[in-house]
Formats: sequence, C-alpha cells, structure tokens
Amino acid sequence: MLVVALGALRTLVSALRRDPDATHLFIIGASVCLALAAAGALERYPVSEERTSLFLLPLLILWFVLGLRMIGDGLGGGALPEKLRDRLALAVRWACPAAVLVFFFSHVLHYHTTEEDKGAVAYLLEHVDRNDALYVHASMFEQFRFYRGRMDRRESLAVYFGDTGWRCCTRHNETYLKTMDLDFLRNDLLTFLSASPAGRRWFVFIDRPGDWGGRDDPRLFADILENRQCRQETEQRFTGVLIRAYRCAA
Repeated sequence: MLVVALGALRTLVSALRRDPDATHLFIIGASVCLALAAAGALERYPVSEERTSLFLLPLLILWFVLGLRMIGDGLGGGALPEKLRDRLALAVRWACPAAVLVFFFSHVLHYHTTEEDKGAVAYLLEHVDRNDALYVHASMFEQFRFYRGRMDRRESLAVYFGDTGWRCCTRHNETYLKTMDLDFLRNDLLTFLSASPAGRRWFVFIDRPGDWGGRDDPRLFADILENRQCRQETEQRFTGVLIRAYRCAA
C-alpha cells in the first residue's frame, strides 16, 4: 500500500506541475475514492470488502507502477534515462486494459450464475398475501431490496427486515454480537411474531452450500416457531435461497 500511496502522490505532484496526463489520472482516481467513501458513509455501498472493491484494481495497478517508478528515480539518484522512462510510461498506459482483459478471460468468461435470488423474490411477491407477514433474514437483505425495487413496490406488503445473522459486504456494519448471540436471534424473531397479526408468516434465508456451518438459522428459527405452536405450510427452495411459510396459533 505504501508503493500505491507513493504513486498517488506522484500523480498529485505532477498534476500541480500542470502535467495534463497526470492531472487526468489524479482527477479520475481521486473522484473514485471520494465517491466510494461518500457511498460508504451514506450506507449506500459496502466498502472495505475485497469482492465489492475489485473495480479499484486497475487504478491501484497504475498507482503501484508509478510508485515503483518514483522509488526507481530515488534509488537512481535522479530521473531515469529517457529511454527507460518511455518504456515505463508505455507499461503504465497498458497496465489498466491488460489487467481488465486478464480478469475477463480468466474469471468472467468462466463464471456461471449459481443463485436464483431474482426468482426467489419474484416467488415471494406473487405468493405472499396482504394479510401475511414476511421476515427477510439479514443474509437476504441486499438481494431482496435490490430485486423488489425492480419488480414491485407494493407498500401494503408487510416486510420485517431481520437484524441477526448478517453476512459480509452489506451496507450495514453490524456487530459480532448481533450475528452470533442466540438470545439476540430469539428476541429478533419474537419481535417479528408480535409485530402484527398475520395469516401466514413467511421467511426467506440464504441457502448456499456450507453457509450455515457455524450457526444454522433456518433450523433455529424452526425450533423456536414449533415451540410457539407454529406449523410449517410451505417450503420452496431456489438455488442459494430457502423460503418457508408458517401458520401460527392465535
């Protein structure tokens, strides 16, 4: 990261010296970083997670190369020879598209969709009645909000967003206590059950292989619901998503 910081500093210094190429690069890099910081502060985009920050990789590669060039200038006791400097400049210019192409051919072309979040949300919007209530587990918070906003905006649908079992990469920095404390889980579920009368109570969980290795929330919820005389009526499985519906005694 130190080398990357040196590269960013190099673009800033060159921009102050009115180098047009460095000015453009600094403005682009600074704009991206400021926009990401603002989105994180407003809880509009998850930050500090590797898989949601991969788009920064080309920029970081450019700054890394510029940082190496800055270190090379310092170790060489001055500016590098013109021929070597031109070669480094050419490498910097092609580093970004090269990194994108490598990532595209090595990962994107081999990627296969393994989750049916869109289909699961569509199923819920079709089958959850107005007198029902829907509990969206925290692991499905982002997926449900995203697809519901593009399919239907029925305000009459009673939705309760769970506050336990959070996964990584959400816009909410939830505490470890909320994720692992079983008493918090139980109280969160009881809050949903006591919120308002409902014909059926629906639950949607993430359901990827190995996802419930540490704590099986669907099983824990089922135990609590059975103890409260709630009978399971429906179970629908999509790839990566589990949906259940219960009818509870009055």
